[in-house]
Amino acid sequence: MTDDVVVWNRLAALLPEAEAQEMKDCWDIGEQEAGLGLLVSGLIAHQLPISETVTAQISVLAEVWGEGESLTPQILQCRGDDAWTQLKLIEHAGDINIESSGRADRDAANGCRSPLFGSRPRAGGPGR
Repeated sequence: MTDDVVVWNRLAALLPEAEAQEMKDCWDIGEQEAGLGLLVSGLIAHQLPISETVTAQISVLAEVWGEGESLTPQILQCRGDDAWTQLKLIEHAGDINIESSGRADRDAANGCRSPLFGSRPRAGGPGR
């Protein structure tokens, strides 16, 4: 849990002070879903650039807290930091089978080395 708080506070620090405090308060009262919404809307409103790593962290947190579907379109609107990217967030990956999808050829054509899929464990899948 300590690591979760550290990540949460690090993400909150991306926002202006008042909004950062509001996001931290969401953690304190157990409203992580609302805090993620504040984070993403604040990043967009202030046009704050974020790295691909931060984008991935936000995407994973959104998925973990059940907000992936509703926040992904907004996460995709966040301004990148213009660093060379190795990841690509795919909004509607569906049931793509990575091993047989021709991923390497498709991604090379898109200039992307490794896509980032938002995924949820499927019933009967690993760990079930």
